[in-house]
Amino acid sequence: MQESPRALARLMERAGENYGLLLEDEVCCGSTAKRIGHDKLFNKLRKENEMRLLAIGAKRIITACAGCYKTMKQDYPGFSEKVDVLHSTEYLSGLIGSGKLKLPRSNLIVTYHDPCHLGRHAEVYDAPRKILKSIPGLRLVEMKTSRELSRCCGGGAGVKSAYPEISQKAAAKRLKEAERSGASILVTTCPFCVQTLNAAVESSGSIMKVFELSVFLDRLIESGGKVDG
Repeated sequence: MQESPRALARLMERAGENYGLLLEDEVCCGSTAKRIGHDKLFNKLRKENEMRLLAIGAKRIITACAGCYKTMKQDYPGFSEKVDVLHSTEYLSGLIGSGKLKLPRSNLIVTYHDPCHLGRHAEVYDAPRKILKSIPGLRLVEMKTSRELSRCCGGGAGVKSAYPEISQKAAAKRLKEAERSGASILVTTCPFCVQTLNAAVESSGSIMKVFELSVFLDRLIESGGKVDG
């Protein structure tokens, strides 16, 4: 699932930002391990991550994954006091607001799905919406349940692996809600949400297109305002 970080990197390059990558030195943040109760594994991964990230002198960490963001921001004790942890939506919103990243006009109708980790857990609701509303001509429509009341897609906390039928039902309900909004594109900011909702699209034969926000913006810029599936 490398499409999102690659798209984010291209957006950073377009904005003239200087950044680095851990590449083969990067380890999992441990989010899933923590959610399903493997505290020993989680703490091992946490300590390894903290050691590697602090050793390179990083002052700011940008991640395109809502789970990684919530984990490093809230579940690594004291870590966010040493390093500024930002979700890609917070970071990109700043780039757009400063004029470093320009977005083309588009006549698309889009709805936004709040990932559980980014929304209810971390209370980041405005940044992704601010980005979408900054696209000239684009129309953002909200689903019946959004922000604090947003439905889970069924992809997180180990549910997709342990209870696939429950996950599929949750994703199908969320997809139906997105379809009823009148949008042709469903944007979210979590790779697990993208994966789970795309599976619902494929199984139902829906014409809805699902994109992670960085990927959506990258394609929008590349195509001059149009996005292909």
